[in-house]
Amino acid sequence: MALLRKSMILHWKICPRLYESIWILKLPETASVVQQFGTMFHEEARRFFEILDYEALRKCPTAREAYRLFEKLPLNHPAIKPLLANFFTFEASRWEYVREKAKDPIFWWKPVACELELSVGDVELHVDRIDRISTGTLINLEYKTGVLWNISDLRWETTFYNIYINESKRFEEPCTHIGAYNPRLQKWFEEQCSQRLIKRTKRLIEEFRNAQTFPPRQSNFCYICPASTRCLEEGIFNELQTSGLNKGTGNNSNGGELLER
Repeated sequence: MALLRKSMILHWKICPRLYESIWILKLPETASVVQQFGTMFHEEARRFFEILDYEALRKCPTAREAYRLFEKLPLNHPAIKPLLANFFTFEASRWEYVREKAKDPIFWWKPVACELELSVGDVELHVDRIDRISTGTLINLEYKTGVLWNISDLRWETTFYNIYINESKRFEEPCTHIGAYNPRLQKWFEEQCSQRLIKRTKRLIEEFRNAQTFPPRQSNFCYICPASTRCLEEGIFNELQTSGLNKGTGNNSNGGELLER
């Protein structure tokens, strides 16, 4: 059996047949524009923390000065320039706040890890980012670059990571908080990961592991699903709009929030 990934459960929650199509039948799929933008942003965000001159940052007392420093970095992919501008604003504001509060602001501002790959038992993780917080513990921060912003979904997705980050014992401090940041919408949230949420997420994982059948479920993402033609031919969705469908594979050119990183 393949290693368990968060995206497997995400697809299964949306539609069990979607999960079956991608992960079991391995039907061909095409990367959406949103996915491509997401991949580019993840790479540039990782490089941002690698190439930044931290000594120069120490000399920036305000968010405005930090932003000017960030603008000079060779991170100028034209396709995601607006996302990077918002990201710089987010990080500059964070810098000003941390600089006012901490004796060693670089220690608290700089992430502990970026784009971290972890394997825990039969679970495979790709963690976007882990930061330190004032409690002395860690927060798992998920990047989102699409137009969807569903706090309920973000909670279980980030809790999934927290569970296995802590089981991995990779870090001395526990990961106690969850968060997400979207540079397209310039939205973010962070909160403590409650025991109730952990239990709910573990129950969801168990339900997924025990699934034996994969029935179709209509959703807004049917037209980008690799199994869409099969569902239409079976007459399952009489009212399903066929615009955007390609014979056999479906067209992912729009609505790719489904597979967004």
